[in-house]
Amino acid sequence: MRIKVYLALSCLWLSILCCAITAKPSTLTYMIRFDSETKNSAAIKQEVIERYGELIRGVHEESEAVLLIHNLDLFMWEEDMQADWKDNTLLITIGDGKGAIISGDLDPQEICLPQVKTKSLFQEWFSGS
Repeated sequence: MRIKVYLALSCLWLSILCCAITAKPSTLTYMIRFDSETKNSAAIKQEVIERYGELIRGVHEESEAVLLIHNLDLFMWEEDMQADWKDNTLLITIGDGKGAIISGDLDPQEICLPQVKTKSLFQEWFSGS
């Protein structure tokens, strides 16, 4: 009887240890709801990304959300634009908001990541240069 209990507890313990636990980093996202008459959606999306990049330049990752919440008016540069913050998402509504919807990550890496040329020591040795 004891062996069965130990075996059952061992199986339970093993299954607990085998469970994979992953933590998804909390990323800031945006969602733009366009007016039903909007034609320049790409330009508006690009402007949102550029304004976000200017806003967080030189700020630690932990402070980006706070800075964004306190500067929502920066994302309302036209009269019919409304900016709001909900669940780590910057919500921008233009006009009636019944047109197209664009969403994505507000990734600072995407904004100003320089191109890096990889260099391999082994490649230099064997290339004959």
